[in-house]
Amino acid sequence: MRVRAMCLAVLACLFAGAASAQVRAVPAPTSAQNTNDRFSVLIGENWEAFTRHLFEQPVDGKNATFSCDFAYDARTRKTCLRSLNVVEVDDPGDIRFWRVPGQYPNHPDRPGTSRLSNHALVGQIGASGYTAEGTATAYETVIQFFTENNGTGYMCLSAATGQLSYPRNGQGRAAAADDAVCHVMLLHNGTLVIGADTDPAQLPAHSLVIMGNVEIQGCLKIGDVTYGTCQPAAPAAGR
Repeated sequence: MRVRAMCLAVLACLFAGAASAQVRAVPAPTSAQNTNDRFSVLIGENWEAFTRHLFEQPVDGKNATFSCDFAYDARTRKTCLRSLNVVEVDDPGDIRFWRVPGQYPNHPDRPGTSRLSNHALVGQIGASGYTAEGTATAYETVIQFFTENNGTGYMCLSAATGQLSYPRNGQGRAAAADDAVCHVMLLHNGTLVIGADTDPAQLPAHSLVIMGNVEIQGCLKIGDVTYGTCQPAAPAAGR
């Protein structure tokens, strides 16, 4: 605890110049789910934003927009910042999602004792809209990454449909209007599936629109009819 406080004090000294760059360390309130001493960290003029909001949701019921220079909210374990540049030297920049099995937030399973479930969502990057109440909507569009637990995975381009739907592979499960549905899926073998989880009863007029030329080095299959010469496909890997 003393080391942590010293680190925060050093940060405060480094940024003690302009008011817009002040560092503030705020103890997180203790709750049933938060029994550890943890601090939130804020840089810039977002003190009011922090005290009035859990990230994305107002705390005091007031509709207030706010900017965020940098803030780590220990209450929700979320970090808020304006923009991010990833810069490396003679090495690719990396942003990686890695989901560890266990119990959220601080109890990972011992290595080798468990695995994630097949098709587990590992991570996602999405965009939200802005409601009349001053809160973020659910993801309206989102890139999602899934694991197959065998060294391979797949990714989805997903979007909220804005209406109740029944995804193609949902086994009868209904998706709410603001649920992200996987419309385009990239499989580990390079297959691109358009309409992957789209509700068959809500198909768009055109699932693929190409505003330009098309070149096919292989065959085109429409129903039971094949046009052109098909390239040999690799045998399916043993699972």
